[in-house]
Amino acid sequence: MTPLSLKKIGKSYDGRNYVIRDLNLEIRAGEFMVFVGPSGCGKTTLLRMIAGLEEISEGEVAFGDSVVNELDPGERGAAMVFQSYALYPHMTVAENLGFGLKMSGVAKAERERAVNDVAKVLQIDHMLSSKPKSLSGGQRQRVAIGRAIVRNPKVFLFDEPLSNLDAALRVQMRIELARLHKQLGTTMIYVTHDQVEAMTLGQRIAVFNRGRIEQVGTPLELYERPENRFVAQFIGSPKMNVLAASGNEAGRLKIHSAGTIPVPIAQPASSAIAAIGIRPEDVVLHEAGTPDTLAASVTMIEHLGDATVLYLEIDGADQPVTAKLHGSNKQYSPGDTVGLACVDGKMHCFNAEGAAIR
Repeated sequence: MTPLSLKKIGKSYDGRNYVIRDLNLEIRAGEFMVFVGPSGCGKTTLLRMIAGLEEISEGEVAFGDSVVNELDPGERGAAMVFQSYALYPHMTVAENLGFGLKMSGVAKAERERAVNDVAKVLQIDHMLSSKPKSLSGGQRQRVAIGRAIVRNPKVFLFDEPLSNLDAALRVQMRIELARLHKQLGTTMIYVTHDQVEAMTLGQRIAVFNRGRIEQVGTPLELYERPENRFVAQFIGSPKMNVLAASGNEAGRLKIHSAGTIPVPIAQPASSAIAAIGIRPEDVVLHEAGTPDTLAASVTMIEHLGDATVLYLEIDGADQPVTAKLHGSNKQYSPGDTVGLACVDGKMHCFNAEGAAIR
């Protein structure tokens, strides 16, 4: 198991404008680390710099105690799985799995043994003689993953490997990847823009935004204690509701034109509150006019079976407030007026710069 150290990493294509700058991250040996963030935030660029497919403009990448900046991709001990399967269509599954070993001069008997072992781990040993065109998308991705495993690398790098699969296959492959990591114990770095993938796979998650890391933590740390508004709204589905707050008269906050609520944190930090955040699953609905609630009206309802999602309008807010209620709730209808509140202790507070206030 190999740890990774990223120190003051920078990437610029023209020497002036940086897509990544002064990025630092320590990835533990045997860890499943996920890079998550919106498109264009730098997560794939960083992964490619780790792999050696992109030049590092500034800083150091180290595998264990060895700085690998100047090493070719094949010398670093990393294996990468791409979004596209990139299988050789004229080769069988066995030939695709063993191609890298063959190019490295591994003897045929040893190569066949390694291919058979990996095929059993990935449960594709019954299709070794098949060609890629006869395989499903999930099976092709297993072959692509197996091609990486067979090399026995120090580090696995995954660049959105499940994005070409349908929803059901993505769920299945997430389970397979988690099982694979537990079985192999190898350091893995996984890039995705899907926060559900990030939350279900990552032992720790690095949330990227505009070439920098906003926060690193376990899935529950990011969910329960986001350090800023970006992380708070990126992690969680549906995303967190954020409402502008002002004033602090008599220990209360004014929320648009919807009413006032008690200040959720102690003085003196409460004077810096510029916005509050409430996750949809932490919204509590009461009768209209209930004290310490915000006036809202129901505009749309989604019945999902296991949950009911309500979209509510608060006077003055530029976005609807989302409430996620457990089960098939038929209590509310579009046009109803309600009093909106938050589960005790679950409200998040942010200052004018978007930083969390505890």
